[in-house]
Amino acid sequence: CTTTGRTTPVQVTGPYCAGALDLLPQSLVYVLDVSKYGSGSGVVTSNPAGIDCGSDCSATNAYATLITLTADAGAGSAFTGWSGACNGTGECRIVMDANKSVAAAFYDSAVDADNDTLPDYWEQQILHAYPDDGIDAIEDVLPEDDFEGDGLTNREEYSRQTNPTDPDTDKDFYTDLEEIQAGSDPLDVDSVPAYEKTSPAIAGGANHMVA
Repeated sequence: CTTTGRTTPVQVTGPYCAGALDLLPQSLVYVLDVSKYGSGSGVVTSNPAGIDCGSDCSATNAYATLITLTADAGAGSAFTGWSGACNGTGECRIVMDANKSVAAAFYDSAVDADNDTLPDYWEQQILHAYPDDGIDAIEDVLPEDDFEGDGLTNREEYSRQTNPTDPDTDKDFYTDLEEIQAGSDPLDVDSVPAYEKTSPAIAGGANHMVA
């Protein structure tokens, strides 16, 4: 919708469009800017609509609008993470209470610039995990390191396609290493070891066998 009663009408999305307010003060209108970088290709879209980047990489939104951004990699590319107002590799959720910017990284899935057997796109997951962890380039991501301390090296995480930044990839309260040792699938939340835990995986709680 377009707000009324303003010198310069502004196209906005969010709750004000569907509600009774048809006059939106300038102080309650914020801009979300999306950018992309990396050697690969991809598109970032938003819900509610407004961002399709691609070509439409900026949108004006009403105060308190919740924006969900989704990144879709192009053929031969991989989405490796957000920076700016979001981080990680999942959906990016932003509440518009100020002007905000987000960058999405897409990398060629076949490139291994540092020749360490870990593709650059995969190393980007670790590179983007925490801003102040001292890992500033793909050369800092070493195959034999264990980034999140779950007992699996980065090389093993890549081989098994587990998440190198989360010790419990499938969020079933068993660490990836526990599942591998027990013969269950660390990528499948419905595949669990034949014992129950008395506390979450990250806490390292005691286990007991299922009767």
